[in-house]
Amino acid sequence: MTRKKKILYVITKGNFGGAQHYVYDLARGFSREGYEVVVAFGEKGALFEKLREASIRVEILPSLSRNISLFPDLTTLTSLYRLFKKENPSVLHLNSSKAGFLGALAARIARVPQIIFTAHGWAFNEERNIFSKLFFLKVHYLTVLLSHQTIAVSEKTKRDIARAPFIRKKLSVIYNGIEAPRFLSREKARKTLVGRYEDGDTNTLWLGTI
Repeated sequence: MTRKKKILYVITKGNFGGAQHYVYDLARGFSREGYEVVVAFGEKGALFEKLREASIRVEILPSLSRNISLFPDLTTLTSLYRLFKKENPSVLHLNSSKAGFLGALAARIARVPQIIFTAHGWAFNEERNIFSKLFFLKVHYLTVLLSHQTIAVSEKTKRDIARAPFIRKKLSVIYNGIEAPRFLSREKARKTLVGRYEDGDTNTLWLGTI
């Protein structure tokens, strides 16, 4: 019997923003496909609860936080290295700037066979001073360089860094996918909504805003 292929996801924060939703969808999907899935992040939050409900194993790394600080970051680097050696994943999928850079570096040291980084956006595009922009540009460049493959969520995300040397072939655009919605009929939807409010009529003209 062969060992079930393991995918380890790492993301910095455990809230439920866009990147966390992305990780949750992928983790749940690959778990259903029969892969062994583990998700690691730095703090408990909505992501922790949702993964637990989906019976997906979670690893908490307390030192992994968004703030940049030398000694805590060295601790995080060591913790990630130990995690990778313990879990021995076939695929490591990194998300967010902090987890991306430290994770890619630790994974190279731990000799993880396949390192994937998803670029949801670049910190150097945020409103920062020029020195911060240059710092994050170098950090992101090193992250892509250390990873075997980088997923950009849009063509613009890819273009923003593709001119840097030695990384163009490492970049691929894969748009975020969503499950097809299952719509109710107009009559059932209106009856469901009317039940939530004291007034309302299924024959009245309704306007919806998203």
